[in-house]
Amino acid sequence: MPRPDIRLRHTGLGPVAAFGASNFPLAFSVAERYGLGAGRRLPFIAKAHSGHPGTSELVGRAVQRAVRDCGMPEGVFSLLFDSGRQISQALVADQRVIVLFNVEKRA
Repeated sequence: MPRPDIRLRHTGLGPVAAFGASNFPLAFSVAERYGLGAGRRLPFIAKAHSGHPGTSELVGRAVQRAVRDCGMPEGVFSLLFDSGRQISQALVADQRVIVLFNVEKRA
């Protein structure tokens, strides 16, 4: 009887996205651990909260340094800024985004 052909593959499923919170602008850094941590290395998209652009930029730069220092591919982390809802709505509507993190009532 032929043996089954069993193979293990690591295939990316799609990006993970998170929305920065008005009450805790560092919240997306917690969600990054899901996408980038534990060997998952999924592309991670963070949408900064418009009320905390400076804090979001500082966290984003720290994450980009960590990505580079860990030898992850360039572009695995993206930080997006928007004063409205256009980016948030696009992320929610995009079927390629496999996980959305939101800690507020609205993004």
